[in-house]
Amino acid sequence: MGTCDNGWMCEHRWRQNRNMVRFRNVAAGHGMFNWWDNGNNQIAFSRGDRAFIAINNEDWSALDATLQTGLSSGDYCDVISGDLSNGGCTGKTITVGGDGRAHIYIAGDDEDPMIAIHAESKVGSGNGIDPGVVDPVHPTHTHPTHPTQVSPTGTERTVVFIKKQTSVGQDLFLRGGIGHEVRPGCTSDAVSSQCAIPISHRIGGTNTNLNSWKQGDNHLDWYGVESGQGYGAQGSPLAWTTSNSNNAATVSSQGYGYTPLNQWGDHYWMLDVDMDCSRTENGWFEVKAIVGYSGGGVQWESDRNQGTCGGTAGGTKPYSSGNHFARCGKINVFDFDGNTCTIEEF
Repeated sequence: MGTCDNGWMCEHRWRQNRNMVRFRNVAAGHGMFNWWDNGNNQIAFSRGDRAFIAINNEDWSALDATLQTGLSSGDYCDVISGDLSNGGCTGKTITVGGDGRAHIYIAGDDEDPMIAIHAESKVGSGNGIDPGVVDPVHPTHTHPTHPTQVSPTGTERTVVFIKKQTSVGQDLFLRGGIGHEVRPGCTSDAVSSQCAIPISHRIGGTNTNLNSWKQGDNHLDWYGVESGQGYGAQGSPLAWTTSNSNNAATVSSQGYGYTPLNQWGDHYWMLDVDMDCSRTENGWFEVKAIVGYSGGGVQWESDRNQGTCGGTAGGTKPYSSGNHFARCGKINVFDFDGNTCTIEEF
């Protein structure tokens, strides 16, 4: 930082070191995924969906590859070469696509032959020194323009459908809750955060993966895997459903397949929980879907611009964000990467 003297080196103040302390804090508690190497001295990996690092330890050749970062789409500041400053980056900017992949180039003779990005280094998210709470799952929100109404109390059955045709080896998960800029008392831990909503899964059956992923999943939250969830979980798990009553599998028996709650067709992934409505915003809460891949990696749903919802319950979201808005105690229906919404009474 240029403020060290009297024989001291103050390595802890160097940009690379102090920025990697934040990298560690953002990545803490998230496992290693998306490992890549070139068979020699170039490696890369993500820490869940929170952070990504690539290192080129070959003086004679560049690391030049398109790699899975695990992060949501957007531009990220490489915290090795620069800082977030006034919403921009003083160093390299890494662009992550909708599939979580980014082109990485690190020359062999770079001064620091590595790049590191994380959920709080997204360009536009702050100055990098004291950015407040920033997370790709819940983009910047605007405060409600009307007085906050009293939320309904009590626990009610709540269903969320997300229509998404997937392939073998893909599953759908939800993140959600209340935006950090809308409500005080929000942390990065589901148990203590006022932006997380307590839930209890209702779906049973013999679906091994679903049963593993719902174990320990006690909140709809923004923060990822809760303690006790099985390997591969990316949030609250959804079950694939169809409206075809002739389907051999049923949600009640196998944990996927036909359910009478689905009135719309195939490929409607369902969250069916008992939800604490008192933790919502006047009965409303946000959700964003994630495709998880059995071999690692994720695909985030892009930001949405939801209008007034149709259906027997319907309604208009209480504030603005780039996510879907659902209602507690209702059946909520959305399209992956779509803006339309239908909210029905049970």
